[in-house]
Amino acid sequence: IGRIKLLRRLSVLILVLVLLSVSVVACSSRKLGSKERQIREAKERLKREILRDARADMLSLEKVTTNPDDFTKALAGKTLDDFTREFNNDLNAGKIKIRKYENIKLSFIDISKEFLARVKVVFTDSSYYVSRNNPNLSLTFPQGEKRKLMLHLLKTGNRWKIVAVAKL
Repeated sequence: IGRIKLLRRLSVLILVLVLLSVSVVACSSRKLGSKERQIREAKERLKREILRDARADMLSLEKVTTNPDDFTKALAGKTLDDFTREFNNDLNAGKIKIRKYENIKLSFIDISKEFLARVKVVFTDSSYYVSRNNPNLSLTFPQGEKRKLMLHLLKTGNRWKIVAVAKL
């Protein structure tokens, strides 16, 4: 009879230990799942922020018609220098580019360890040129050309700006 009681107590003790280990594993996996969810949510917030700023950059470029300093709202680095140079060349040639981007579709591609984001943009380019001296005089007409570009964005200050553009 003593052995049976001892075996029952050992069985109950083993059962309690198994239940405790299962509950500890369940709690730790819930914590792990919570951390994974937090990381996933942070990545999604970052993607949305990058796409929001990329769209704002494209819209800012459309507004640049008289002052090349306005490019600084959307561009940085060598791309800013290239756009400013092109703007000044156009101005010296007596023309102003009116940028008009329609049907803008953005797709987040990735972000590097150096925090350089890549965003694919597809849009219809309906840009045209007007005379510098007479802005009501169109020198060219919108072609409505579909463009595919890869934008490289870097966070400068509190927003993501375009630092490189590649044709796809």
